Amino acid sequence: MCGRYVLSTPFEVVASVLRVAAAPGELPLFPARYNIAPSQNVPIVRRASTGRGNELAVVRWGFVPFWSKDGGSGDGPPPPINARSETVDTKPMFREAFRHRRCLIPADGFYEWKAAPDGGKGKQPHLVTSRSGLFAMAGLWDRWTPRKGGDPLETCVILTTPANPILASLHDRMPAILPRRDWDAWLDPATDPAAAKALLRPLADDPDSALDVRPVSRRVNSPRNDDASCLAPPEGDAAPAAAGAHPGRAKPRRASDPGSLFAGDGGAA
Repeated sequence: MCGRYVLSTPFEVVASVLRVAAAPGELPLFPARYNIAPSQNVPIVRRASTGRGNELAVVRWGFVPFWSKDGGSGDGPPPPINARSETVDTKPMFREAFRHRRCLIPADGFYEWKAAPDGGKGKQPHLVTSRSGLFAMAGLWDRWTPRKGGDPLETCVILTTPANPILASLHDRMPAILPRRDWDAWLDPATDPAAAKALLRPLADDPDSALDVRPVSRRVNSPRNDDASCLAPPEGDAAPAAAGAHPGRAKPRRASDPGSLFAGDGGAA
């Protein structure tokens, strides 16, 4: 899945790689992040509102559809942060955005947790990166406008696929990572929905998209830790994870399965 991720590549480079047509001074500000968590603001790349080229926007991670009554602030479950690619075109929450508001979510890596070897306590976080460097996860975005007036809220969700063989030992799901050759087709609203859905498949293990996996510091267990030390090897841990800490969710999300990033694909199974 993808419940925490890293984006430390400078925004100017992100804009260049993802073909965003904007001068450096026109880009939104976004610092290097090493432990991005749900409900936080994240950058996405989408088709510009003018219909010409791509734009970078910063939105909240946790999907709120345009028709929501409360903007995700009610007493119900938290806004989903993942959606299964197998059903994203039919689920009422996502199907409209799937047809018209697809986006790319840039990342340098994402985290997954696995039971500690040899019967050790707790879960060991792992960092998953691409040998090609910066990559893009398939996502959807939407804009909710308060009925009584106020600023609109833009949000996003990361799509997932079954895990490929490299990640299957960590989790049965993984983010839908799109090869660069598919970026334009995914973002283009003219792409037929069936053709867009066909792009959502487990990342193939080829030289242009091979993934590396390595254990990292348990500092990443807490979303309060957001610096490069999260990427350090486990031997550099200053202390074990706090008792009861859930490695895959940031407060106020409720823990349900401390062994996975989040259960049930964020309620979007």
